[in-house]
Parts: sequence; structure tokens; C-alpha cells
Amino acid sequence: MKVQLTAHLFESQNYPTAYSFWSAICTIVLLIPVFIIKPSEFGIPKYEMFPILTAVVLFTTFDMAFQNIALANTATALVMCIMATNPFWTVTLETVLYQKAQHFVVYLTVMTLVLGAVLVSLGSPITGTSTYGTICACLAVLCSASKAVFTHSAFKKYKKVLGPMALLFWVDIMMLPIYIVWTLADGELGEMFNDTMHDSYKFWMLTMTACLGGVRALMGFYVLSYISATSTAIVNIFTQDLNIIISIPIQKIAVGGKLAGGVSVSMLTSAFYTFIKTYRPFLPGVDRVCCGASEKGESAP
Repeated sequence: MKVQLTAHLFESQNYPTAYSFWSAICTIVLLIPVFIIKPSEFGIPKYEMFPILTAVVLFTTFDMAFQNIALANTATALVMCIMATNPFWTVTLETVLYQKAQHFVVYLTVMTLVLGAVLVSLGSPITGTSTYGTICACLAVLCSASKAVFTHSAFKKYKKVLGPMALLFWVDIMMLPIYIVWTLADGELGEMFNDTMHDSYKFWMLTMTACLGGVRALMGFYVLSYISATSTAIVNIFTQDLNIIISIPIQKIAVGGKLAGGVSVSMLTSAFYTFIKTYRPFLPGVDRVCCGASEKGESAP
């Protein structure tokens, strides 16, 4: 829903970076009453957290901005196809950063997912694309994978200090200066406010979509606090495939064998991964071999 509404918003309000800035503000405003009602959800970062917190902030900032720019400049289905390669980049980053080879079944599953995404791309005669939007989508998926890996690592080390709500709050607070400079430099901030301040419908459409983006970000943080970045990326493939399916009638995309086969392959592979992670007797030792102590006891939320 968030992706579809954002893409629809950009049809009349093409301010992707300013929208990212406004979404961060809306998320902060939504979280403050929660902290007042339930102070235990709030937390203050410790000094030793700042290196990893900085990484989360930077990758989250550019993930949001580049994905919104991509949605504003190219077809939603193509953006989702590119984002579907997220598990490949995530499993590669986790392998390099944690220096632990994963079970070969995991790599095989991820490669099958990427194959499904390629089939979807080859089978989608998508119109309304641009080179700029496609490049931004590619940058977004790299930032998204990096953000997920570092966010999960932050939760492993500091979950008792900052829970999902508190971490999202501080990340959004720290993103604001970056977005202010960015949107002032490209002129989007002034254009967005001039356009929406005199049109209540546009303002509330912008604000409600931004709030929904904040809720989606919070759900993502909650998931990453329980399971690894690779598991999160693979499970999220279902959402991305669903967005592709929803985009087909909206953008009048012709459905061929490659498109249908690609979506089917990626959805079935995502389901298979979930199965092997939850039904332990099917692949004994997969958690130990796949993820070592970092993901010991992982369970599906």
C-alpha cells in the first residue's frame, strides 16, 4: 500500500526528496505520543553506538531518497523488480561483514530469487521509465541492503538500549539535517510547501502517505530486531511481488510467460526459504550453519 500510494502521490506532487524529509518529520511526530504514554519504549544512544548508528542513518537516508526518486521517475513495476535483487546484496554483505559462509541452500535460494527478478524484468514491457530513475533504483537497493545489515547488527548489540521505536526516532532525527541541506540545494523543499500550503487535499495526501511510510519503516525495524537482514529481505520479496502484481492492471502491463514465471519463481522461493527456517527437521543445522550465533534461535515473527 505504501509503495502504491507513494507512486500515485508523485503523479501530482513530484517532490521525492522533500517527501522523504516530510516523512521523517511525520514519523517523529507520531512516535512522541507513544514515548509519553509508554516511557519504557524510549532510549538514548550510548557513545559507543555512534559508529553503527551513523551507518544506519546514512544508508536509511539514501535508501529512502533514492527509492522515492526512482518511484517518481520510472515505472513502479521496474523499481520493484530491481528491489527484488535485495536478498543477493544482503547475503553478500552479511557473508563479508560477519566472515561466515552460509549454508549452500541459502545461497541457492537467493540466486533463484534473483533469477525470478530477472525473468520479471525480461517479461515486463514497461513504459514510462528513465535512465535516471533506474540508476536511483539500483542505488536504493544497495543502500537498503546495507541499512538492513547494519540495523540488524545494531539490534544484536544494543537492543536493550534502543528498541525499534527508539532507534527509528533517533535515525529520523539525525536524517533531518541531511534532508534539509539536500532539499534546499535542489529547491524541492520550497516547491513542495508552496504547492501544498494552498491546497488542503494535497497537504493531507502528502502527510498521510508520509505517515504510512513511517509505519512501514517501524514494521521493518521490528522485523530486523527479530531476524537477520537476509531473512528479512527474502520474506520481503512477497511484498515486492505483490506490488508488481498490483501494478499490472494499474499500468496496463501485458502478462507473458516470463513475467508470470518470474513472479511465481520468486514467490515460491520466498515461501521455501520461510519453510526451511521454520521447519527445522527439513534441513537440520541450517540455523547454525547459516547464521552462527548471530541468528541462533531465530523464529518467524
